[in-house]
Amino acid sequence: MGIGGMPKVRLESLNDEIESLKEKIDSLAKENETLKEYAARAEKDNIFEFAPDAMILFNKGGYIIDANRAFCTIVGKEIQDVIGHRLEGFIAEESLYKLNRQQELLEQGWPRKGNTPYQTR
Repeated sequence: MGIGGMPKVRLESLNDEIESLKEKIDSLAKENETLKEYAARAEKDNIFEFAPDAMILFNKGGYIIDANRAFCTIVGKEIQDVIGHRLEGFIAEESLYKLNRQQELLEQGWPRKGNTPYQTR
């Protein structure tokens, strides 16, 4: 006999079930975290994609790596015609100095927020 008059075999079985449930809880907690991360990324992607303001992401070389619908509409191009092109192709001549200065600041590690005027060419 085990604790409280319960057969020892039954106690071992219950302990096994408890351990199994703990493993399932851990697994579900990990899945839940993964789903939360996925949902946060999806929300961020939706904010970017469906924002009424034009937004682009570009690398240090000035090449566009992503653009939202508003940007594509303004420049009159499809996304595949924008990605991979240099940002300068969409910036008004008189604003290239500002773009170059912003790029210098980014390369120095300064954060960049704000607007850059652009035009369709």
